[in-house]
Amino acid sequence: MVVRRWRERDREALAELATLTPESDPAGALLASLSVPAEQSAFDANPTLVVEDGGDLVGIGTLWENDIHPARWRVSMFGRPSFWSQGGAASLLAKLKKRRPDNRPLQTSISERDGHALAFFQANGFALLMRTRSGVLHPGDTPGSVAQDIDTATGWMAQEGLQIVPLPAFHNRPFSDIQLARLHAEIYAREHLWDPVRDLTGREAAELFLDPDEFLHDATCVAMASTHLVGVTSLRRTDRPGVVELGWTGSLLDDPQQRRYLAHALLGASLHHAASANWRVSFEIDEADAAMWEMVTRLPLDLDTDWLTFAETDAGSA
Repeated sequence: MVVRRWRERDREALAELATLTPESDPAGALLASLSVPAEQSAFDANPTLVVEDGGDLVGIGTLWENDIHPARWRVSMFGRPSFWSQGGAASLLAKLKKRRPDNRPLQTSISERDGHALAFFQANGFALLMRTRSGVLHPGDTPGSVAQDIDTATGWMAQEGLQIVPLPAFHNRPFSDIQLARLHAEIYAREHLWDPVRDLTGREAAELFLDPDEFLHDATCVAMASTHLVGVTSLRRTDRPGVVELGWTGSLLDDPQQRRYLAHALLGASLHHAASANWRVSFEIDEADAAMWEMVTRLPLDLDTDWLTFAETDAGSA
């Protein structure tokens, strides 16, 4: 097998390869990438290599940087079974490592159903870092035990003098959009200690968390301690009819048990709003988000396959 840099004329062969590897989620991402103009292609912007076997393209790998999570280089690879088992993937990974500008470790995310990729990365110095679960729920299917825990959490809030307020209920908000965006960003960073987030400057947080194409003002609630923001939950637009996505839901409370109670109460507010609108709710939750993970694993979701993130354990290996 021969490893070389990708060429523009590889596009047709890559499109065919993507259709032949349906178990690989990066294959679907590649098909989307192929539709953009060549000058905007990630293949041109990042070190991208392909593997040929007897003139046939059998695999591809790209090294790239996540600007929001810069602690590790990302690597995305996929290919035919022979690519993983006959040395092509190992050779390609070694060459990508040599092309990274510094020795930050590598990170990759893989669908749990992609057995070839899972076996390869686990055998080549990568360890499981995080499990992400996604699925869709109709709020009317919420189990009684979960509803009871939400009621308990809501009762605790009342005792503590906290309140959950929908954004439309404010006549004169005691906080700005920038403060609301910063609340999202701080909660997001706290729950991503496993994949550190860089400091967001200026209006970056607003652009990320209050994007008008996704953000549903009328389906957003904040948790307040007097006039201070301490938590948030929201529902966000998707491209699926009748389905909204649960936005970042959590709190800034320091005590883990209090964070758990508030997260459960905030989840209840979003599920109540979705039920009133007859919306199904899409979830995507990391196992590191303990309070939300606890709830989501108890919900009867129409589950997608779990997404697994692996990190390189020896960044100095080449």
